Amino acid sequence: MTDTNSIYNQLGVSDQVLRFGQEVLEGLTDQFRHIDQVAEFNQAKVIAAMQKNRVNATHFNLSTGYGYDDEGRDNLERVYADCFGTEAALVRPQITCGTHALALALGANLLPGDELLSPVGGPYDTLEEVIGIRPSPCSLKEYGVSYRQVDLLPGGGFDYDGIRAAINEKTKLITIQRSKGYATRPSYSVEEIGKLIAFCKECKPDVLCMVDNCYGEFVETQEPTNVGADMVVVDNPLSPSQQRVLSEELNVSVLDRSALILDIFAQRARTREGRLQVELAQYKYLLPRLTGMWKHLERQEGAIGTRGPGETQLETDRRHIHRKIDKLKAELEEVRRVRGTQRQRRMKNEIPVVAIVGYTNAGKSTLLNAITGAGIPANNRLFDTLDTTTRLLTVSDTLDVVISDTVGFIRKLPHQLVEAFKATLEELEYADLLLHVIDVSNPEWQHQSEVVENLIVELGASEIPRIDVFNKCDCVEAGDLRPHGADICSISARTGEGVDRLLEMIDQRLDKGTRRVRIHLPYDKGGLLDMLYRDAKVENVEYGETIDVTAVCPPRVLGQIADYTPDWEPPKEDWE
Repeated sequence: MTDTNSIYNQLGVSDQVLRFGQEVLEGLTDQFRHIDQVAEFNQAKVIAAMQKNRVNATHFNLSTGYGYDDEGRDNLERVYADCFGTEAALVRPQITCGTHALALALGANLLPGDELLSPVGGPYDTLEEVIGIRPSPCSLKEYGVSYRQVDLLPGGGFDYDGIRAAINEKTKLITIQRSKGYATRPSYSVEEIGKLIAFCKECKPDVLCMVDNCYGEFVETQEPTNVGADMVVVDNPLSPSQQRVLSEELNVSVLDRSALILDIFAQRARTREGRLQVELAQYKYLLPRLTGMWKHLERQEGAIGTRGPGETQLETDRRHIHRKIDKLKAELEEVRRVRGTQRQRRMKNEIPVVAIVGYTNAGKSTLLNAITGAGIPANNRLFDTLDTTTRLLTVSDTLDVVISDTVGFIRKLPHQLVEAFKATLEELEYADLLLHVIDVSNPEWQHQSEVVENLIVELGASEIPRIDVFNKCDCVEAGDLRPHGADICSISARTGEGVDRLLEMIDQRLDKGTRRVRIHLPYDKGGLLDMLYRDAKVENVEYGETIDVTAVCPPRVLGQIADYTPDWEPPKEDWE
């Protein structure tokens, strides 16, 4: 036995099973890569927290036995607080289990007369006696704390109407169990928890929200503590020093517009290409902020005589990030090369390219689904599409086009993202036609349209023919004046209204003389049939006195078979 397969064969595992297993693993490559990226991010986050708090050998010494001045314990709690983005943390060996921790949190925040609300259905069975759902001595119920719960909807979603009705003047604390535990529902993502907390805070701003994060630590790049109300988002770019000062003054996490958009992009990216682009943008954003974020990085490392006066940790981290940026750029360059090869193949086959552009949430993905049946996710949320989706669309019986959905634009789009997504957005430069999708139901549609126009110019695609597609016309009052013009089409991608007219306009704009013709080839010209199969779309072949072919041919092909196509005449020039 010289290889692994031989061992498996001896164990009774066939080659067919091994090949199938390998195919499954290869199909999971993107998921594994994402998991590795999350793990690397969280590992770096923990190391950064340890560096910030200068963890060293003295912190692992035995405790004095007294509760005060235990620097090892206190510093560990500071590390935990930094990792999870909180003001403080309580990390003690005396807390024996998760139920014990939850009981402490509930008992510390609830007084007689208060009410505890669970908006995610029933809690773990171990908490039933703590709360008093099952009678138990010293329960919260016995202490005078009432309990209310709102069950999940049949599909597993939150019953927001029921939650709103359940929150009252007595509601002091809302407990959210992240893990499914013994239930059949899926565990909740940080994004879902953030939306739920925001809704509860909207109903009652002073309510406390507690998340049981059991089994959820470090499975995402964010923790539930990052999506509560303890965060400030500034709708403008902030310098690293501004971000640091605001965070210290407000005692909360502070994100600027760029950081927020980057976080959203990181959650939305699904393909390897999309994740590469987001990761590159994140590192470019992080690089100038190292000094402002981590003062500890300024200390020097390296002994005298080995590295001169020593290299600061800041410089080390900068070099590491520069290496990561170079590596990501190289990988994206390979993506660009593959796209270029695909583009050349399409150009050789004379297949026109149509690119869908527009402001985020304008309905681009819905339109692509409506005309191609692509079936890509089309949700009512920002930046739901980051990964370019390309489909072949039959516009008419003589015209096929390649149509691509692109990432949505937004005002003040961070420069890092524009640069990172060049590999995707450069498709616009090579498109034969742009469909600018505009959400006409949005009161700010004119401003949003200007944002897209400016970005089209920045990307070098201003000279490409364009159709302005005013979407969501079904949401506009019947008496409202709809935009109209030669290059304007009003549609509803959701209902299908106006889509046929849009396809007609695409056909008119991209008509380059492709025609369906009947060709009569002599048998000694049979070699032309191979050319037709290669460069045209052959629909039917019949063998009689001649080889009779029905095919859809571009002008270049029509010129080669003109002598055998009596029903076709070359188009006349204007001067003729």
